Amino acid sequence: MGHHRGEDQIRRVSREPIIAVVAVVLVVVLVIGWFKLRDVITDQGKDAADACVEGNSTLAVTADPDIAPLIKAAADRYNATKPVVRDHCVTVAVAAKPSQLVESGLLGGTWDDGAQGPRPALWIPQSSSSVQRVSSVKGLIDGQPKSLATSPIVLAVQPILQQALTRANIGWQDLPRLQGAADSLAPLGLPGWGGLRLVLPAGPLSGAGAASVGAVAAAVSNAGVGPLSDDAARSPAVVSAVSTMAAGAGAANGDRPATTAAALAFLSAQTDRVTAPFHAVATTAQQVAQAAKGSDKVASFAPLGAGPIADYPTTALSGDWVDETQNRSAALFVDFLSQSDQTKSLTDAGFVTSPAPPNTILPASGAVQDQLADVVAKPRLGSNATVLLDVSSSMSTTEGDGTRLSNVAAALRDQVKASTDTSRLALWEYAKNLDGPNPYRVAVSSAPLTSNQRSLVDQALSAATATSVAKDNTYPSVEAAYKAAIAGFVPGQTNSLLLVTDGPDDDSPISGQQLLDDIAAAADPAKPIRIDVIVVGPGNPGSANTVQTLAQRSGGTLATVATSTGQNLPDAVAKALRTN
Repeated sequence: MGHHRGEDQIRRVSREPIIAVVAVVLVVVLVIGWFKLRDVITDQGKDAADACVEGNSTLAVTADPDIAPLIKAAADRYNATKPVVRDHCVTVAVAAKPSQLVESGLLGGTWDDGAQGPRPALWIPQSSSSVQRVSSVKGLIDGQPKSLATSPIVLAVQPILQQALTRANIGWQDLPRLQGAADSLAPLGLPGWGGLRLVLPAGPLSGAGAASVGAVAAAVSNAGVGPLSDDAARSPAVVSAVSTMAAGAGAANGDRPATTAAALAFLSAQTDRVTAPFHAVATTAQQVAQAAKGSDKVASFAPLGAGPIADYPTTALSGDWVDETQNRSAALFVDFLSQSDQTKSLTDAGFVTSPAPPNTILPASGAVQDQLADVVAKPRLGSNATVLLDVSSSMSTTEGDGTRLSNVAAALRDQVKASTDTSRLALWEYAKNLDGPNPYRVAVSSAPLTSNQRSLVDQALSAATATSVAKDNTYPSVEAAYKAAIAGFVPGQTNSLLLVTDGPDDDSPISGQQLLDDIAAAADPAKPIRIDVIVVGPGNPGSANTVQTLAQRSGGTLATVATSTGQNLPDAVAKALRTN
């Protein structure tokens, strides 16, 4: 019995090790099998990837010429990695095209492959302003564009001019004055240089040129970093400033450069600094730095104040020409461009890859950019205005801290201060028997608003005094001023007559209908004179239809302000003396 018990014990002990060994063997076999299977799957995946089972795919990238060579070099490095996206072998192809050319194609709905290259899935314009312009096309922009690099918009100038502008603390708001006056650089220590002569190339307004115009507009409208509003863009101050910039933007010898690059090359090679056909062109600091490497004749000047930049946003586009593979490829290529070893090539070339400074102007909407571009294309070369001011006794009515007359004079003075040197102004006063038999007198004859003319107008407005006569002779005074305006017509400017009255309370032999008939007879289609009317106070209901018709027939406006206090009167004066 003991023997059999020992055998049973032996059998019970030996079974468990055998099971354990078998389990270990099975695990080892499964592990080895799993690794072999994984290798097979990996090899199959690699083989499929290497074979690009879905074929080839080209990512079309269009970049602004400023940065395109660097993007092309980065694309070559990226292509060398043999990227595969969604089982497609991807190749990045880069085309260099001006941002404005791409804008026109995307906005117009038609695309010319010959002129604009392949329609891109990824676009890198010079500035986010271009993105703003095309964002009006619903669904065109895919995601949020990201700035790849930046470079401030500056003026490329001769070094001696840079030093003079820097010493004078010139800001963006000062450029219209320097552009508009014939000898504006003389007070800066540059006699014989003439004006600033900031050229805008003859082709479509360049990104840098448009940005410089936008910076001037923002500065003169006190918009800060913006974005510039539509109301500000249409304001007389902005229209006048931009018109002045555009009017002086041609080369003095008529040989206007076709592109910004051509203008920069000319400045870099210029030998006669004083008599040069132009002295400045807007471009990027990076481009000036590149040009300065081979020339000591060009330098950057950054006007004071909030300024624009070129920020080269990587912009993925969406449309029927972009498939999912190209969309994904664009995102991967942008990631590649953002890697530190790629951005180094940008900084080595003079671009900045750190965030933009806080006083950078925000891009305006496409509509605002279009408004500014329209003024550049068709400058409103200042106004040629005659102000006909009522000085009858009712204008002595007290309103606020002054009288109607003194408040009107203050509003006119402020508007004169805001007008450009190229604008012209004449000041007439009228009542009844003001100058012998004439009911009017010419207080200041028409002339450009030089400092002397401004002083004369200011003195005349300050000295304006209401008469003791209640009735007036508005209608004959309007006829005389209108005929004088035709005789002094200036082509290219906005020619207008502004009547400011608290009536009219006319008791002259001329009726309202006769006034309208006489004005119609005197009108010259080749010399259009716009008539604007501002009625201060209650006015005269008996003459309301006459002055309203007078304004409407000439393309002018009638503004009625209940009181000469407050902002309504200055706003009406500014609108009446507008340049468009």
